[in-house]
Amino acid sequence: MELFAQEGHLATKKVQAVATLCGVALELRPAEEAPGAKVPALRTAEGVLEQSNAICRHLAGACGREAEVYGATAFAKAQADQWLDFCMTELEAHVAVASFGKLGLLPSDMLPKKIVKDASKVVASAMQTLERHLGATGAPFLCGATPTIADAAMAAAAMFAHRVPLNDKHRAQMPLGTAWFVRVMQVPGMKETVGQIPFDHVVVGPDGTETAVKVTAHDSAAAAKAAQAGHEEAKTGGKSKSGKGGKGDKGGKSGKSAGAGAGAGAGAGAGAGLVAVAAESGSVDPDAPRPALVPRIPERFQRRRLRLKELFGDDDGESRIGQHVAVAGWSRTTRVQGGLAFVALSDGTTMRTLQVVANDRTAGLEELREHTTVGTALRIEGELVPSPGKGQKVEMHATLLRVVGSCPGETYPLAKKRHSIEFLRSVGHLRARTNTIGAVTRVRNACAFATHRFFQDRGYLYIHTPIVTTADCEGAGEMFGVSTLLPTDPRGDLPRTPAGEVDYSKDFFGQPSFLTVSGQLNVETFCCALSDVYTFGPTFRAENSHTARHLAEFWMIEPEIAFADLRDDMDVAEDYLKYCVAHVLANCSEDLAFFEAMMPHAKGLQQRLRDIVERPFVRITYTEAIERLTDPKTLSKAKFEVTPKWGDDLGSEHERYLTEVIFSGTPVIVTNYPKDIKAFYMRLDDDGRTVAAMDVLVAKIGEIIGGSQREERLDVLESRMAEMEVNADTLKWYSDLRRYGSIPHAGFGLGFERMVMLCTGMENIRDVIPFPRYPKHADI
Repeated sequence: MELFAQEGHLATKKVQAVATLCGVALELRPAEEAPGAKVPALRTAEGVLEQSNAICRHLAGACGREAEVYGATAFAKAQADQWLDFCMTELEAHVAVASFGKLGLLPSDMLPKKIVKDASKVVASAMQTLERHLGATGAPFLCGATPTIADAAMAAAAMFAHRVPLNDKHRAQMPLGTAWFVRVMQVPGMKETVGQIPFDHVVVGPDGTETAVKVTAHDSAAAAKAAQAGHEEAKTGGKSKSGKGGKGDKGGKSGKSAGAGAGAGAGAGAGAGLVAVAAESGSVDPDAPRPALVPRIPERFQRRRLRLKELFGDDDGESRIGQHVAVAGWSRTTRVQGGLAFVALSDGTTMRTLQVVANDRTAGLEELREHTTVGTALRIEGELVPSPGKGQKVEMHATLLRVVGSCPGETYPLAKKRHSIEFLRSVGHLRARTNTIGAVTRVRNACAFATHRFFQDRGYLYIHTPIVTTADCEGAGEMFGVSTLLPTDPRGDLPRTPAGEVDYSKDFFGQPSFLTVSGQLNVETFCCALSDVYTFGPTFRAENSHTARHLAEFWMIEPEIAFADLRDDMDVAEDYLKYCVAHVLANCSEDLAFFEAMMPHAKGLQQRLRDIVERPFVRITYTEAIERLTDPKTLSKAKFEVTPKWGDDLGSEHERYLTEVIFSGTPVIVTNYPKDIKAFYMRLDDDGRTVAAMDVLVAKIGEIIGGSQREERLDVLESRMAEMEVNADTLKWYSDLRRYGSIPHAGFGLGFERMVMLCTGMENIRDVIPFPRYPKHADI
């Protein structure tokens, strides 16, 4: 088919992207040769089509895969149509005006500054609509689990929207949109089709000025022409029903905006650019039942204060200027000078502190004079006013101040200075009041929330596995015993069998019992009945280790995927890790900036995290990894303490060298390890030497995820248990899963604290868990 269009124009790219998805070959012909007055125009055997959305629909119907790329039902097609219309009315013209006009590629008399500014706002609002839709549905693509013509069209528009000059902060607020865009680009040929742009890139200077580089006169003319054409087509294609070019009102109702309840909403500058800061799994089932909405019910509890996180909001509190509010928290600093007092108040909800100014008209000032030490708990009421101080937009002028809890300075261990991480471990009950541990805790919370959100949105069931167990999942024997046999009288004796061994039949559980090292074996029972499941809970290992990477008590995330193999396992692990990192990038930017600024070892943290989200993980076999690590050039450079060899487990130094040096910071998934160094439940490979196992390695950490396809063949499982001297009697229930309706399944475990280390840049695992447990330390 022949497409008459202007090369490089957004509508042209949109049609070409849809053709790429549909697998339809188009011959691009000059616009001047179009059979009619309008372009783009498609000449078909039946006639000529002259509107980009109509062309897109025709391509879907002509490719022989209409149900797949457009929709199998009338409703599915209507969903795709929504986004096609949205792309035209809310994006195409505005993107052209905002990007080309803002870069000075159109004469100023053609595009007054206000029009350019308004267009940029509409683009930002439209991209936020996309972001909210993806968040609301949890699906990897706009209309479900597979890409449709709606995704192809919007991806083309998004590429142009990326060229609207916005700073990194704005771009970072599009995590789900970025992940969606990356997924669409994985369609064969899509990157080559959509990736062509009329200028190279935009440089944002330190003063905020934006400059397009390498734009030739020819490019400028073509860009201007394309922008004008885009403006004309969108005008004829349909006018936004919002009455203001599709900006949308405060409630988020905008013209023909697409997306279930998403709305275009206001939000200028909130992220029209795409940057690699997020990922969602491609395994969302669009037909899976969504959780029922909980009806709005009256709540009795009303917080009688405004938390600082809400006070500052997205605009550093400017929108609250003039409001009279109540806040509460702990003083970071207090200065009293004559009739004035200045308090820096923190409540732990944000890194920022609120400056409070009190004077002789403030009730409670005299009480404050007697409680000026760091850590004093205060409740303050007052008016928010513009602040003349540097680095803050608002401050509070207090009308009422009350000391809630005094803090004796002579004994309070947290002075007004920086404390070492080692010292903070010695005051574990107070260390959460510091900036560092507060930031770590907020990131940890974000990771936990993202974990549940990831699995719940994909239909996994959350299973509570037992803490007390009789099975050793790892077979290492490093387990804490659980017993009631220890006598209360230290001179007493343990009950013994005739053979002189401890008689566990007299114990509480009637047999040797332990604190679990993993919930995996237990959660497999539910996987083999209810399909995809996961567990997220505490685990314990009695390993007498004092390294910065080990704890005696830690948390594990362990999903189990039904009817899945090792490849599925790797895919879910990569998707999950990217999703959590993306969630932290999108929601904890303030804390991440703090780590980078204050922790030398966290330098470049945010870029490392973006790399994790943006780059596809490298996948190599254990054998390939050993070959790379034992290359003579590598050995001469790396100077390993232990030289790796086939058959040995990889040490931390080897894991980090792989991901940090050999693969330049890209996460690496190593597969098919020797069977002798892996657990009995991992599926034996056909070569009889290796198992279907995988480890995910990341920079600065090493192994962060370990998983495998499980051995589903009963005879092979029993043989492996005997080979590794695993007590088959205590695991008969586990063998029964293979005896009765066995299925292929796979899963992995992620040490949650290592995830938090990854996202914060903290070097010691003891500093990323609220109450660390390690040899000789179980305080609090």
